[in-house]
Amino acid sequence: MYSKIQPPTKKISKESVKVWRMTEAITNLIILAVLGILLFVDDYFTWKEWIGWILNGLIVLSFFHAIWSIFIEPILLQKYWRYDVNEEFIQTKRGAWSGNQRPNCTSHKNRQTRFSSSLSTV
Repeated sequence: MYSKIQPPTKKISKESVKVWRMTEAITNLIILAVLGILLFVDDYFTWKEWIGWILNGLIVLSFFHAIWSIFIEPILLQKYWRYDVNEEFIQTKRGAWSGNQRPNCTSHKNRQTRFSSSLSTV
């Protein structure tokens, strides 16, 4: 019933790592700014002590998340993501585990999208 689908082989561009890093840096700066403002408001209005502890904990967690999402995750995503495009399927493969898994496939044959119409001209 199913035809043999070859796993995707095209790698994500190395330029995407720069874009992912910039996006994550901006996102983490906004999150840290909001948490910093909340910490200032906590000190200014002398909210309950546990609120300050929670805000400090969130700042520490945000710091570790920023290290992961800016420096480590984009490299791993670029290294292990694969994709392939043909007239019938858009295939993506994410992750480092190699097993007997079928790649994620999306058929756009029955959908009228801008991507599928431009794909037929390629």
